Amino acid sequence: PIGYEKLEYIQSTGTQYIDTGFKADYNTRFTADFMLNSTSTAYVFASRGASSENFKNAVGILWNGTNFRSDYGSIRGAKITGPITGVRYDVDKNKATCRIGTETVTNSPSSFSGTLNVYLFGCNEGGSLTYPASMRLWSFAIYDNSELARDFVPAKRSSDGAVGLYDTVTGAFFGNSGTGAFVAGPVVSVADELTY
Repeated sequence: PIGYEKLEYIQSTGTQYIDTGFKADYNTRFTADFMLNSTSTAYVFASRGASSENFKNAVGILWNGTNFRSDYGSIRGAKITGPITGVRYDVDKNKATCRIGTETVTNSPSSFSGTLNVYLFGCNEGGSLTYPASMRLWSFAIYDNSELARDFVPAKRSSDGAVGLYDTVTGAFFGNSGTGAFVAGPVVSVADELTY
């Protein structure tokens, strides 16, 4: 829309995050295109009430330095062999099934309703940011019971130069809720759009 520049990606340094404003449940599907920039433990996206809840009512993708872990409901430990940093991955976490790149794991179905908004570039744990990620993000979408609820596009707001994600579903700009600022990727030109 007018007033925004579309970017190829946005990049965090480990202190930035985005509150998606969305509470997940067992019908939620997430798709993402991302690349980690660090081997430190970090969430690509997640929410959970508290660490003591053993991931009850939780959802997310955690990189633990060796592999990705897909958490869903009260399930823990479904693992996907990890990459090295600088590798671009796409995620399709659909209900109890999670695909990262070419690997897929399926957990036992679990019914739950999340009590907290899902954070991007980290985990919303009890209302606080935990395990923030140093990460590059090209796209992120959320489906609520098969209906598209968020379609995030990397963008830069012209009025103040803020870098974040523009949601084509709600028409809202989601900026950084953390400290510092996201790094802006290259601007997507009209010629690039037409070629695509």
